[in-house]
Amino acid sequence: MAISFNPYVAALYVLGPPLGFFVVGLCMAFMRRTSGLKRVSLKWIDFWLGTSERYVAMLLFAYRADQLPWFIGAWVSLKFAANWKRHRDPDAQRASLLFLVGNVLSFGFAIALALLAQRLSGG
Repeated sequence: MAISFNPYVAALYVLGPPLGFFVVGLCMAFMRRTSGLKRVSLKWIDFWLGTSERYVAMLLFAYRADQLPWFIGAWVSLKFAANWKRHRDPDAQRASLLFLVGNVLSFGFAIALALLAQRLSGG
């Protein structure tokens, strides 16, 4: 479904994905702390990667929703493969599972933003 121009919708599309970095980041920090995993401070690559995936997911949801599941599956697979066998510590399995949960949160945030944009645009 196409989204008509609305200043609130435009602001949501521009500011929403970067805001997701902080929302998802806080959730991930909480999950890491409660599961006993240590994590070095967040890096700029985390911001740019997550923000760009949320932008793409929002646009796909708005204009090509049938392609969104394929994008999510391929994207998560590529991200997971990029880190394959890099971690040899005993917490690698828990870290991988949290990585998958983080992807769910990130894409869920993007889809929620896209749904809110549809509602605000009268769709």
